[in-house]
Amino acid sequence: MTKKILIGICDIGMGHINRQTCIIKELLKYDVDILLTYTDNNKQILDNNFPNLAKVKINIPWIACDKNGIDFKKSLEISKNRKINYYNEFLKFCIDVEEYFGGKPDYVFTDYECNVASYSYAASVPLLGMDQHSKFLFLEEEKLGEYGIKEESSRLKFFFPKVDYRIISSFFPLPDIPNALLLPPIVDLNKQNVSDNNFVLAYFSPYVENKDFFEKMYNMMKNDKSNNYVLYTKFDFEQQDNIVVKPFSNDFKKDLRECKFVISTSGHQLISECIVFEKPLYLLPINTFEQHYSNLMVKRYNLGMDINDDYTYFINAVDTIKKNMIQYKEKYWKDNWNKLINDFFEKNLELKKKHWHY
Repeated sequence: MTKKILIGICDIGMGHINRQTCIIKELLKYDVDILLTYTDNNKQILDNNFPNLAKVKINIPWIACDKNGIDFKKSLEISKNRKINYYNEFLKFCIDVEEYFGGKPDYVFTDYECNVASYSYAASVPLLGMDQHSKFLFLEEEKLGEYGIKEESSRLKFFFPKVDYRIISSFFPLPDIPNALLLPPIVDLNKQNVSDNNFVLAYFSPYVENKDFFEKMYNMMKNDKSNNYVLYTKFDFEQQDNIVVKPFSNDFKKDLRECKFVISTSGHQLISECIVFEKPLYLLPINTFEQHYSNLMVKRYNLGMDINDDYTYFINAVDTIKKNMIQYKEKYWKDNWNKLINDFFEKNLELKKKHWHY
């Protein structure tokens, strides 16, 4: 019997949608009927990747947090400025879901997306939490200056107080977590066309609002005449003899596979992809606990350095870091995520393979 699955994907950054693209491709090997959520931020990508899958629009509220937990006053200000009636929009979403399926789905999957989680609670449909953030419910606090783990754990408890199944992916080793499937990073494992060409890839995240955040790094790149750079950014940084500036596009995936090393903010998914392709990391963590924690893990396991480390020293250490990455994967990433997750789908959700797949 065909299993009906509703999948919610957070639209902040590229990590959630890249992770779920991998998951959805695995799901489509089974007899399933999938309904995806979308926002204006990720609709184009979802349409390009899955033109034949049905989609339903959502509006995602922004809950502001700091090291003490949820900042209710700031969250209220953001909600007022957005002028969206989230309650009415949520009810419309629930109606659209049940009209599409002709009733309730069999399962709801969430990658850090709250609308589908709320629907699962209201409709008594089993919820599968599938993300990398949930690990912060179980990790010990690390001293990271002004950043604290409650920034993540409070938001998780607010949006996702309960799940029926939990899958957590992580590029760094985790302690045993009860009733959870722990996976290495969910990324495209195809290493075809991976090479070390004579350029460095720089990713200045579009979710950073202030150009000044990247000025120091840009000037370091400009002054480094020993390397050529490909820079992805939304800001108006000038092209230089050694810097090619590009808008965000699908070219990024190709450049990631072909570069020598990567300069980036500290997003979990891109870090994971860099480790898979053995691209040493020079990081610029933005002002969230999660990014600073990922940055800490990269440095702890000698997978890269950050903006506080001398850049010339890092460049000279790239070959050593690359070797560390290879040894790290051999030690900590013993199983492929897709095999583990397919076993989970078949044993726990009773999904059945179809004779052809997407």
